[in-house]
Amino acid sequence: MATVLEGPVRRSDSLLRGAAQLFDAEDVCHLWSETYDRAPADLLQIQDDLTAQILEALSAQLGTGSAPNIASRGTESSEAFDLYLQGRHFWNKRSPADMQVAVRLFEKAIAADSSFGAAYAAIAESYAVPAGWGDDPLAAMAEADRYARMALEIDPTLAQAHASLGWTAMIRDLDLVTSEEHFLRALELDPEYPTAHQWYSEVLAATGRRDEAVRMVQEAKTLDPSYIIRYNVARILYLTGHYEEAIREAEYVIEQRGSYTPSALSLAGYSHYMLGDYAAALSALEAVSYTHLRAHETR
Repeated sequence: MATVLEGPVRRSDSLLRGAAQLFDAEDVCHLWSETYDRAPADLLQIQDDLTAQILEALSAQLGTGSAPNIASRGTESSEAFDLYLQGRHFWNKRSPADMQVAVRLFEKAIAADSSFGAAYAAIAESYAVPAGWGDDPLAAMAEADRYARMALEIDPTLAQAHASLGWTAMIRDLDLVTSEEHFLRALELDPEYPTAHQWYSEVLAATGRRDEAVRMVQEAKTLDPSYIIRYNVARILYLTGHYEEAIREAEYVIEQRGSYTPSALSLAGYSHYMLGDYAAALSALEAVSYTHLRAHETR
């Protein structure tokens, strides 16, 4: 059963007010709801309470018995965890400017709790992705490697840190064997971590395991259907020769008008070209230039 969690959160200096509702996405059936009026310092407890109640609601619906144990948040500092969540918000946008904001927020989280391993891993992820490379990709990848290893010194079970090491091993070192070892370890630690599935699909595609690459990136999409993941689905589909499917995924990304629009237009253009539709290919590639021009004009 696919589920959707939604609800607003409002915060003042003295009050954190939130509402959460869980729905069955297929039947639009209401499963559970709760409202909260808490002090901002209770953020960590609210997070744990919310997770526990969602798991209980799903267990009741699916007949799976008692809810599983909830993993530790990795910090006792509500300030550090709040900063971490803010950083994740900007990291998920994947633009260079947003990535810089994300890194600053993760650094503040570390300043609030120097033993918060997930924040180190998040900085590693920020430097690992192309949006975080800045003017010196090699220096950024070195930082990704450094922060990932610092994270693992604190907590060897952080899947995000292993995934970042897998990515740097592939992109910087061209060491696909070591890269695959890290991705497999990341997926062993957290089978539902979409970025590990996404990045590992690149290794599979690069080593000629096309069907596995497609399955892996489609799993990333199942776990996280955001336009960013959908762009990478389009990319892997293109690299593995599934051009019509690549066009469909790229068109979805283009419709979202996010930071990956020019890249998705390029993928659509290349895919049309491979299918012999040269007019559609030219139209898509011309749109890339227009998109870049418009972006430059609005700066």
